[in-house]
Amino acid sequence: MEKVNLKSLLNKKVRGVNLATLLLAGILFGLVTISLGITTYVVEKLQANINSTEAQDIFSQGLSGLKAFATFLSPIAYTVAGAIMMSIMIAVYLIMRKQSEYTQ
Repeated sequence: MEKVNLKSLLNKKVRGVNLATLLLAGILFGLVTISLGITTYVVEKLQANINSTEAQDIFSQGLSGLKAFATFLSPIAYTVAGAIMMSIMIAVYLIMRKQSEYTQ
């Protein structure tokens, strides 16, 4: 069995797009989803701790979109979705690397 040529593997095109680009996009999407989950969690905790009505009004006006997300989906769901997405992308990468070992 020959040594795996990782560079040629990542340069393979899947429907006209480099595999490396697809993997990077998937991992970035996972990180964005995880950070969205963390920020919604922080927003929920901060909102619970604010007592002043004036500060709460300013806070809710500034983050109304994020507040809507926080009430729509739990932050845990975002974090889990991001982690699943990242693990799928890493698994795809490892499978492709193993397949290239067998084909060479």
